[in-house]
Amino acid sequence: MTYFLFPFRSDRRSTPVPTIPLVQVVRRASLIATVTAAAAAVTVAALPLPAFRAISRSSNDVWLLDEFGRALYRQSGMSSPQSVVSLKAGGVPNRWAHPPRAFTSWHREWLFATGTDELARFDERGVFKGTIHLPEAASSVVTAGGSLWIYNFLPSAKPPRLWTTTDAIHFEPVNVSLVNEQLAVIAKVIDAQAVIVPGVGEGIAAVKLVGPPRIVYISPNAKTDIVDLAYSRRKFRSKLVEYAVGHNDPEEYSSPACDVLIRGIETVVIRNREDVPSRNGPITVVGLHADRYVNGQQVATATFRESVRWILAADSHRVVALSLSGGVLSSEFGPPLRSEILP
Repeated sequence: MTYFLFPFRSDRRSTPVPTIPLVQVVRRASLIATVTAAAAAVTVAALPLPAFRAISRSSNDVWLLDEFGRALYRQSGMSSPQSVVSLKAGGVPNRWAHPPRAFTSWHREWLFATGTDELARFDERGVFKGTIHLPEAASSVVTAGGSLWIYNFLPSAKPPRLWTTTDAIHFEPVNVSLVNEQLAVIAKVIDAQAVIVPGVGEGIAAVKLVGPPRIVYISPNAKTDIVDLAYSRRKFRSKLVEYAVGHNDPEEYSSPACDVLIRGIETVVIRNREDVPSRNGPITVVGLHADRYVNGQQVATATFRESVRWILAADSHRVVALSLSGGVLSSEFGPPLRSEILP
């Protein structure tokens, strides 16, 4: 297994700086550990598929960007993702000066955040059309209703880190603090990373990759609502919610969620690295549980037979996700699996 951080830059455009490892990436991997609880997960489509580096969802389809940033794959229903759009510039495959971190659909174009102060623009066919200048470097870009949001997780960034616009010309800062700016830069390498997804209406939602188990719903006027997430972990992990000196192993930290899907009053969250009880004591699993929340209350949990990374679809009965091994999995929701702090 490989652990890595996105290559941060000391400024908006220059060379990467060394970073400590944080995020676990598993390509076509086997399960770390097996839970004994019965799972209703069924594989409905499988390999071969590439690894994917980013996801974007519309009302009807899910779009995935391959790990090299060369093509967009579309996934609908229970089918496997299919390569639909090849990204090109000047009639040849596009070559990224800075690898894309996130992408979204905006007014019949594809916009890509690359960790710089520009968004790369491609038309619906995947042809490069230029760039959009930003007030800050963007590591995440999200479309929510008629608003475009950007987020900057670079450790050297200064607040505000969140900006929004309705025309991709005039950007307004959103003064919501997702990062403890008092931390040293090395600590903010961990503290600033977050899953940013479309929320309700024009708003977004954020879950920190390392931090307390909670989701923050954010509106354009900077109003926030916080919902606690179900997440089981060992006692020592529950205390490590931001970088601590002497704790450089990513597996030590509280890492509550890796993907979130919001549809109206319902939210589905894939738990990331968690600890669960077993006959021989707590074991660590990754991406095995997806929780359903209605109006902020946990109402159900689905258990998968292997680790999943991306939510493809969900309703009140089941959740469909893309597994780390490349399969499209479906699992029915059952009784909610509550949080536990284990020895």
